[in-house]
Amino acid sequence: MGKGKHRRLRRRARLAPRRPALVAWVDLRTRITHLLTPDAAAAGRAGGGRYLAVCGADVIPASITDPGNGYCQSCYTASIPQQRTWR
Repeated sequence: MGKGKHRRLRRRARLAPRRPALVAWVDLRTRITHLLTPDAAAAGRAGGGRYLAVCGADVIPASITDPGNGYCQSCYTASIPQQRTWR
């Protein structure tokens, strides 16, 4: 047993490394939703209270229940992965 072609071990497909998920936060001053990396959110919680968005804006967190007025276009265009071309 174990000699047939169906018993061979298959190679695992290599997956591209996953990008960390981004966190959406509403800014208290502008009520605009910005994207933060998990590291930036953790650094802001750890001390100082400075939350730096993907677009570079300082974000003061609003209430969790505040839906905001819209999305920061700079954050969302920076978070879209670039398409790769195959040669």
